[in-house]
Amino acid sequence: MAGVVNIITKKPGNQTSAFAELSVGNLGLQRYGFGVKTPLVTNKLFLGITGQYQSRHGYLSADTTGTPSPDPAAQGARIGDEESLYGNLTLRWLANDQLDFSLNVKAQIDDSNASNFFITQRRDEAAQDPDQVADADAQRALA
Repeated sequence: MAGVVNIITKKPGNQTSAFAELSVGNLGLQRYGFGVKTPLVTNKLFLGITGQYQSRHGYLSADTTGTPSPDPAAQGARIGDEESLYGNLTLRWLANDQLDFSLNVKAQIDDSNASNFFITQRRDEAAQDPDQVADADAQRALA
């Protein structure tokens, strides 16, 4: 299968609109979002701002026993915590009836704890306790 996904967001205009959201879920998921679109100069200049903060607890725990240099502080520590902050700023200027300029700036800060590494371990260990990570890489990720 192949194709193209084209996402077109609504541009800020003469109507002021806003939203706020709060979501919670398993593993301590918390998500807060907001947005506002408003005219700065009617029929000429418009502003849009959106943001989202999200955090979630990791579901893996470190087992450093049997590693080359076990760290007691890392033993049992939670791995895979996620914490992210996203933002978007849109500035739109209608120069005339046929000329429309838009500036869109996006930013993301990801302060996740080792959520971007994969762990491999023996099949029998993984089947016995899938949420326990017995790997030296887990200890290094906590450093």
